[in-house]
Amino acid sequence: MVRNNPVDFKSNPHAELHTAAGPGCYNRLMTDAIGTALGGLSTSAAQFQKAAENVVKATQKGTDDLPAAIVDSKTSAYGYKANIAVLKTADKMMGSLLDMFA
Repeated sequence: MVRNNPVDFKSNPHAELHTAAGPGCYNRLMTDAIGTALGGLSTSAAQFQKAAENVVKATQKGTDDLPAAIVDSKTSAYGYKANIAVLKTADKMMGSLLDMFA
């Protein structure tokens, strides 16, 4: 988007992004972040289920795989929590952007 009038970056710190990428760029950024977080939640949930199954198998069979299965379950839980944090941040940013452009 090319403009003939000069952009005042001091009064509008977001003018550079707004001018360079257009006003729709914010929506795309939020959609990408939300989509990535939702995909991560799905992946983490599947990993947790597999780890939980491995914990049960290791417990029933009495194998040495139990510590690894527990670590896998904790790792997937942290991944889930991280993706929830991304969703919360994207939601907060979307609210701020709506306030900025309202």
